[in-house]
Amino acid sequence: MSHWLFLPLDGRPCNARFPVELAALAGQQVLCPPVEALGDALRPARRDRLESWIESRLPGAQGLFLSLDTWLYGNLVASRKNQEGLKALQLRLEQLRALKARHPDLTIHGFATLLRLSNSNDDTEERPYWKQYGTQIYRLSWLEHYLKSRVDNELQAEYEALCESIPADLLLDYRQLRSRNLALLEAVLALQNDGILDTLLIGCDDGGSYGWTIQERQSLEESIAVQGLATRSLIYPGADELACVLLARVLITERPRIQVKWTWPEARQLITRYEGIPLNETLRYQAQAVGVELLDDLEIDDVTDASPACDGLLWVHNFPAGEQIDQFLDRESRQTVSTEHFTPLFSALTQSIPLALADVCYANGGDIQLLETLESEGLLLSLSAYAAWNTSGNTLGMLLAWFKLFLTGVNSHLQLRFLIERLADDGWYQGKLRQELCANYTDPVTLNSCIQAIAQLNDKLRAWREQLSDPPSCLQIQHLSFPWKRFFEVDLRVCTQSVAEEGLANQGSA
Repeated sequence: MSHWLFLPLDGRPCNARFPVELAALAGQQVLCPPVEALGDALRPARRDRLESWIESRLPGAQGLFLSLDTWLYGNLVASRKNQEGLKALQLRLEQLRALKARHPDLTIHGFATLLRLSNSNDDTEERPYWKQYGTQIYRLSWLEHYLKSRVDNELQAEYEALCESIPADLLLDYRQLRSRNLALLEAVLALQNDGILDTLLIGCDDGGSYGWTIQERQSLEESIAVQGLATRSLIYPGADELACVLLARVLITERPRIQVKWTWPEARQLITRYEGIPLNETLRYQAQAVGVELLDDLEIDDVTDASPACDGLLWVHNFPAGEQIDQFLDRESRQTVSTEHFTPLFSALTQSIPLALADVCYANGGDIQLLETLESEGLLLSLSAYAAWNTSGNTLGMLLAWFKLFLTGVNSHLQLRFLIERLADDGWYQGKLRQELCANYTDPVTLNSCIQAIAQLNDKLRAWREQLSDPPSCLQIQHLSFPWKRFFEVDLRVCTQSVAEEGLANQGSA
């Protein structure tokens, strides 16, 4: 069986596991380096070993999905910490020409990120000085961009004061870091123009509305237009979902027609917390990148079994007003809504049409009120796909990629397992359990916190098993770990062994 090669953004499940498992749903074999070879927040990957891994598996490969951040720097976090000079990294990028020359039939599909500009004083994933000056540098970036097109004496004074308060050498270092990354992305576009790269997705990581990230994006958009690459290069808000999106775009060339519904349609133009643009624009960008057609003007009553107007229904559970709450940063504030607002979704789930639920009422986790109501109504496992992780862009991109694969036909056993894992992780862990763990434990995680998480999640899985018409003989947590030794993300895997598989397993072990 032919295979695809995949070099992920880093070893976290969303970047390394999800794309491989989504491809498997559609019967595609995607090979990825071992997680331990991909580094972490403190340690970049050994790039020479990754090169050797790729070379050893190129025979028979249909193509390569390549994280350019990992190829150049060692992983996503390393892109913000790497100290190498521009020339050395340009030489490394040029090695892709040699790779293509040795394997001219190999298609290379790349994805990369513009450096994020974190609005926090946390240096865990940033330069060391971010602990003291992170929010000030973020504000300086915002003001510098904003004031280019406006005159505001008060803001100008604030900008000048920030320039004085941030040490000049640190500010110079950070400007050079961004300049280096932008120059490398321009070189990536040149590679694509020369035919080395086929498809290219560039994500703006936590972009916001103003700032250096937005200015860099505009510069790259101009380069894409000048070089005539708009049909093969896309740049938009995103990061951790890029690989899932790229795989779905390349592996499935059909463009399913997906009808969009909103819990609060009047609020779909509200700006989300991390993208800096209206939610419906984020959805449009992600749909374009995945390769699906959105139908946003049909009524649910127009969809019939006999003559469907669309292939599937995407329900966007958005936030009704104000600012989007981040459940990880704010563990108390929650939207107060009546469950009557969920009734149209419940009605849609009784229709004979696949439905994917994008739960973006909050950033970083599912709306536990919605999930509990779906469960009590016996509709939770009627979903075809569900996502609620990290940012709205992360959720929408990965969910659309999954739904596109689902609508073209998937392995039912793998589909059920992936759905339950997403409900358990995005929904229950990120939406509820993580808050409880953070209230009682501190990072790094402990054995006791792992045991507590497994016990609570297994209780939930037992309840869900009762709602399945053909339940697997085994439905329980098979693996749970915290890959970066923090509560923010969990590596959660579920065992969904069927009775038939259990019999085969017993025969094989006899």
